[in-house]
Amino acid sequence: MTPWFFGYGSLVNCATHDYPQAQTATLNGWRRVWVRTALRDVVFLSIHHAPGHSIDGLVAAVPDADWAALDLREGGYARLEATRDVTHTSRATHIAAYQVPPSAILTWWSRGFCGSSERRAPKASLPQQTAGTRRCAMTAPHRSIPEPKC
Repeated sequence: MTPWFFGYGSLVNCATHDYPQAQTATLNGWRRVWVRTALRDVVFLSIHHAPGHSIDGLVAAVPDADWAALDLREGGYARLEATRDVTHTSRATHIAAYQVPPSAILTWWSRGFCGSSERRAPKASLPQQTAGTRRCAMTAPHRSIPEPKC
């Protein structure tokens, strides 16, 4: 069984990565959030469970089926099972996604995504959408991004 991942940020940057089997996909029931941790002095793009939201991205086979190497590249993120939440047309039967562990988050922002501009203090629960479905378009690949001025 070939392992696959769902990419939604730097993992979908074709200028720095080449995934021959990559295909578009949608992660349902999740939203993107910018988070700050004590790990580095930059914010990270992460995902948070949010019914009614979805994220466009891609699914791709893990290079050389080497989870350890991909986990190392995605330092600061935790790998989580996402197979049931991903809509795709690939042959993937096992898909994981990467998320900054909620316990590591100092602050988070959803600025610029789906028209929102929210900031939360440490340990605050992330908001849930209560009505309708929002689809966040994939943003341009990014590198280290300074903390937003909120």
